[in-house]
Amino acid sequence: MEIKQYAPVVIPTLNRYKHFKACLESLEKCKYADETNVYVSLDFPPSDKYKEGWQRLSEYLSEKEKSNGFNRLTVIRQTKNLGVSYPSNYTFLKELVLKDYECYISTEDDNVFSYRFLEYMNMCLNKYKDDDSVYAVTGYIHPIDMPKVKASVVKLQEMSAWGCGFWKRKLLLRSETLDLLDKMLMDKTLRKHFSQRRPSIYAGLMHMKSKNVIWGDCFNTAYEYYAGKYCVYPTTSLVQNHGWDGSGTHGGVVQGFHSQEIEQYIEQPFEICEATDLETSLVDKAVVKYWKGYEGGIHYIVDHIEITVFSLTGKIVMFDNLKRIYKRIRSKIQK
Repeated sequence: MEIKQYAPVVIPTLNRYKHFKACLESLEKCKYADETNVYVSLDFPPSDKYKEGWQRLSEYLSEKEKSNGFNRLTVIRQTKNLGVSYPSNYTFLKELVLKDYECYISTEDDNVFSYRFLEYMNMCLNKYKDDDSVYAVTGYIHPIDMPKVKASVVKLQEMSAWGCGFWKRKLLLRSETLDLLDKMLMDKTLRKHFSQRRPSIYAGLMHMKSKNVIWGDCFNTAYEYYAGKYCVYPTTSLVQNHGWDGSGTHGGVVQGFHSQEIEQYIEQPFEICEATDLETSLVDKAVVKYWKGYEGGIHYIVDHIEITVFSLTGKIVMFDNLKRIYKRIRSKIQK
């Protein structure tokens, strides 16, 4: 498949030098890195506790600007803190690249990539650009017990932002997401679907409504089901996440992600072989099983209570403290 223009990669970052260095240098080793323009936005530290890591990262970027393996590396150093809430450091980068490109690849600063990640992403962005049933592409897939399938890609109504790609014409405007949020909350079919499959998604919609925010993965997962759209996943992950060590914005320590097996070096070109309906069903069941195991316990119960209260009363009642306590306990156990 001929790629006429390689999608740019955007990476918002702040102070996690070790994570960012591993992220950028793994991306630099990807096939077609020399054809790829990378845009990094170094956010301004919101307080003194971030300054040491920010300074170290800034110095590292100064060296990489002089010599790197990309077609072009563009670094923007913010003079005020943009943060992670809308409008954010990520939003700044997205709007910047979409002035000149019709699609882009986004990653957080704590991901590490397989050799064929950029090849896979660009092939999918090219192949599915005119397919309105496909909303996004991701290079990650959960650490599921993958069934035996011949396919190299599978379409799921699920979203992961750990190395993902979007098209400009398919993106939702901020006003559209807020309007859709209300509609999805009122959709009883959607509520039943996620109550059975993954209650944290519907509970997440309630939390977004109450706080007037949009959480990308959660919203997009619900939106894909609501609108009959899909995200393309590889059947072997091309991304490994190292952010669940307590250093990220959302905190918490979760074992397993940083050691998840991903595709090793393969020289032969990536070939898109779509999963059959049967293969897709098997993978989807494995994903549901994964989430029920991962989000089980107190979190699962609290989500169901929040959904039940909303279903009966129409009122959003959140039990954030219980979830925070559960998160802290889980983090301490897994340290």
